Amino acid sequence: MATKAFQKIYTKITQITKATCSLKATGVGYDELATVNGKLAQVVKIAGDDVTLQVFEGTEGIPTNAEVVFLGKSPTLKVSEQLAGRFFNAFGDPIDGGPEIEGQEVEIGGPSVNPVRRKQPSELIATGIAGIDLNNTLVSGQKIPFFADPDQPFNQVMANVALRAETDKIILGGMGMTNDDYLYFKNVFSNAGALDRIVSFMNTTENPPVERLLIPDMALTAAEYFAVNNNEKVLVLLTDMTSYADALAIVSNRMDQIPSKDSMPGSLYSDLAKIYEKAVQFPSGGSITIIAVTTLSGGDITHAVPDNTGYITEGQLFLRRDSDIGKVIVDPFRSLSRLKQLVTGKKTRKDHPQVMNAAVRLYADAANAKTKMENGFDLTNYDERSINKKTTFVVKSGGLLHGRQETFAGRRAERDAGGLGARRGGQPRRHRGRAGVPRMERQHHQHLSHAIVRQGLSERAPRGTQQLLYAARFPGKVPRVRQPKRPAAALRRLAGQLCGGADGGKAARAERDRRAAALSG
Repeated sequence: MATKAFQKIYTKITQITKATCSLKATGVGYDELATVNGKLAQVVKIAGDDVTLQVFEGTEGIPTNAEVVFLGKSPTLKVSEQLAGRFFNAFGDPIDGGPEIEGQEVEIGGPSVNPVRRKQPSELIATGIAGIDLNNTLVSGQKIPFFADPDQPFNQVMANVALRAETDKIILGGMGMTNDDYLYFKNVFSNAGALDRIVSFMNTTENPPVERLLIPDMALTAAEYFAVNNNEKVLVLLTDMTSYADALAIVSNRMDQIPSKDSMPGSLYSDLAKIYEKAVQFPSGGSITIIAVTTLSGGDITHAVPDNTGYITEGQLFLRRDSDIGKVIVDPFRSLSRLKQLVTGKKTRKDHPQVMNAAVRLYADAANAKTKMENGFDLTNYDERSINKKTTFVVKSGGLLHGRQETFAGRRAERDAGGLGARRGGQPRRHRGRAGVPRMERQHHQHLSHAIVRQGLSERAPRGTQQLLYAARFPGKVPRVRQPKRPAAALRRLAGQLCGGADGGKAARAERDRRAAALSG
């Protein structure tokens, strides 16, 4: 990097470690860039005249008389519409063979948005993953991590979220990725034809680990451009924040700082909060939502990185491999979205909270029945049915499935208005039994108490997904209906309907509500 005229050059380095070097200098600012023997570095500590530089490529080969030139600026990124569809390194340079970006040069790592300028998050972000959209709905302006083991396919999950999320722009920040993961993201985005709305900043295992520290700030600077200037909904995906924390530990330990828990720096909480607090919903309509991956060391959630992350973020999405179906699911028990109540039942279907609670209760009963079976206890009839239904529920509600946004039209809308057994006219089938009492009403009074309807389950809980949904939506009107031939399809349709659906779905739901009100009257 060429020096400018009349630029001061320092040639005496007082201390060199594997990642940093120190010298005496004046007129230097924090986070300022410099070159040390031609290698890019950044100021990380100032104590009087003693300045410590973090050398991104490492200090190997740097002599004590190396030339040090301060550039007078912090790391910057050129922002414009040309960012879309491109891949960059940690310094914002293109790595996809394309031309250089032309645009406004903006310093990265700025402050978070003033709380006075923020708006309470209130917009739904549909991801197409049933375990998220149904049980842990995401809200624009939210910050939430994925907790996963290193051997789990969290990068595939992030790619699915990027392709399915209903947002204007996706900013991907990859830290410590293998070349296979980098090529996987590049090929998936290219084959899906989604590159026009995705911006990627990549640091692979071949790059110096210290460069990872720039990736989140680069990604968030690009996100702020699209959210503020274009009023767009931006989703920032960061993977893996544990690699970012490891890079912080490398620099901290080589600066002889006293380590904190798990050899992490004492400033870990502040370093993570500086990133996550960039999530925001602007009154003008733009928003920045952050989803990050935090890998766990041996599943230890008490490690310093996930522990501090949990105090900063608004919930967590816990990935685990389910032994019954052999697939990775979003754990319905350990996952939580603390902002979901801002959109469930408001931006989604009105019965979303009831369906969510009933579905989780079903899963809990199945897990309890499995524990009883493994410990040799006697199982009730409902326990046996719960275990048989558990696999289906995991695939439908917790698995990584796309919630197809289909509409209940024609026959489906009419059948749903009066239960699966309804006729085309919307009236439920009523078979006359003894004493002229309709079978539906007789069975309701004999088998379903009001407590059962409120809870959605019991020893005599209604069978089938459609019956459960009908019981939660229309208390007191629970007919005996046929078991659907494809129960998995029912909840996949439900996941799409809960998150809005098309206009035809709204019309069908309005018609279904009208007919249900007529039936209840």
